[in-house]
Amino acid sequence: MNKPKLRGKIAENGYSIRSLAPVVNMAAATLSRSVNGDRDLTVAEAAALSRALHIDDMAERAEIFLV
Repeated sequence: MNKPKLRGKIAENGYSIRSLAPVVNMAAATLSRSVNGDRDLTVAEAAALSRALHIDDMAERAEIFLV
């Protein structure tokens, strides 16, 4: 996962980890561990983040979540 790019998309959309967590139905601590690379995201979690952060381009999704 490209952590800096994901953090940038979170900030670009006006979210913090704490404010984004309920939007993607995750606990803030779980989302934080995922964004920090201490925990892998599930496919469903990556899809929810993509929707919430308006990451519609498949190449951009791959660049963020599959690196």
